[in-house]
Amino acid sequence: MMDEIQISMKKQSQVLIHIEELNCCNTPIFTTTYCLLILLFFFYWFTIFPSMFQP
Repeated sequence: MMDEIQISMKKQSQVLIHIEELNCCNTPIFTTTYCLLILLFFFYWFTIFPSMFQP
């Protein structure tokens, strides 16, 4: 059980490292665009998506 947790932790840290590598072009424009995309996604998820299921 502990081994599985350690393996998953290692995988997560590898993913984090990969994200940091992608962020090497860490320009403010890039990061703000990324944040805006996430905000738009949540806005869509909480407004448009639930209204689709209302009768």
